[in-house]
Amino acid sequence: MNRLAQRVARTSTMLALGLPAFLAHAAPYTANQQAFSDALGFLSSPSFPSGPPPVFDTLLLSILSDIPDADLPYIYSQLSADSHGSFTSSLMFSDIGLSSAPLANMRRSMDDDSQQPSLWAQVGAGRQRIDGDGNGAQMRQDQRRSVFGGDLPIAGGWRLGGALGYGEDKLNSSSRDASAATITDSYSLYGGRDLKLPSSSLRFFGGAAYSRHDLSSSRRVAFPDDPQRNKGSYDLTTQQVFGEVALNLPMGKPGYLEPFFGLLVIEQNSDSFNERGGISAASVDSQSNRLLVSSLGSRGKQKFKVGGRDLLLAGHATWRNLQGDLRPEVDLQLAGTNKFTIQGTEMPRNSLLLEVKADYSLTRNVILDIDYNGAFSSGSNSHFVALNAHWKM
Repeated sequence: MNRLAQRVARTSTMLALGLPAFLAHAAPYTANQQAFSDALGFLSSPSFPSGPPPVFDTLLLSILSDIPDADLPYIYSQLSADSHGSFTSSLMFSDIGLSSAPLANMRRSMDDDSQQPSLWAQVGAGRQRIDGDGNGAQMRQDQRRSVFGGDLPIAGGWRLGGALGYGEDKLNSSSRDASAATITDSYSLYGGRDLKLPSSSLRFFGGAAYSRHDLSSSRRVAFPDDPQRNKGSYDLTTQQVFGEVALNLPMGKPGYLEPFFGLLVIEQNSDSFNERGGISAASVDSQSNRLLVSSLGSRGKQKFKVGGRDLLLAGHATWRNLQGDLRPEVDLQLAGTNKFTIQGTEMPRNSLLLEVKADYSLTRNVILDIDYNGAFSSGSNSHFVALNAHWKM
């Protein structure tokens, strides 16, 4: 259908249905698209007693003449600015793993029955994908991480440790033509104890962590005659507390099998901010989301000799369950519209976590290892590879 014929057909439909019904008829709404449509106010108040929102005229003209039928849902999704909710989902989901490197290095200190302080450093990179759920869009997150830490023995058989981290991430939602870049600082304080039993040991771990994401976002709204690029800058923070109990079963020193159970509570908060751009720029409220994360799994390791030095192979398989704000909600509005609420992409409730690790003793006190960590579910997957150096002082 050419543009003139499309304009005539849609204008005829609008005159036949009336403006409110026509606009409701124009696109097959998802929940986020419907929230944006309702926020314009024309379905409940078509006469616009206080004047239509600035975005209305451009949207109506585009619907009448310029946008192919198949692209209408796409425009409504872009106008809903739901990419901000999906950025929230992706960052919160990745922050669940903030304690992984610190606790892995503390376990290594316990494995050696070391009463010495230790230092460690880890650098890694990975990619995370959360699939769209029919409302929120698919999110891809490319990750770069550097973490430095150490732990030392204290009274009562406990060890205490701390870690500092730095990261740079790129987030992308191709179906929304939206992207973001973050610079992240993280801090962890953690402890653990290896309680010896007659033929095994009971291990306890716990701690707290904090991360701050400095996020810069960009999203496009594809009006045919007036394409717009809206940009925003804001901070997101996460706070979490975590704990784990594990039963260490020796399988010929230094090998072992270790079933474990862990709990983590994480809260995410973000600033309010105003996008810069065209008439489709959004004003976004601050928000807060919480998750309870439980993990049940087993890890193990065994040693082999390679070139006269020790090669230690280790790994784990874990089932992880999330409860809480799996679809983070964000309140926002465009200039002249009512405030409306959108949902981010749903985080997967259940995931299978797999780790494979190879440790190589460079010297008696320096261990180098390469780690692979993967998370798999019906709605997401992630892969992360890291190089870790551990030094017993």
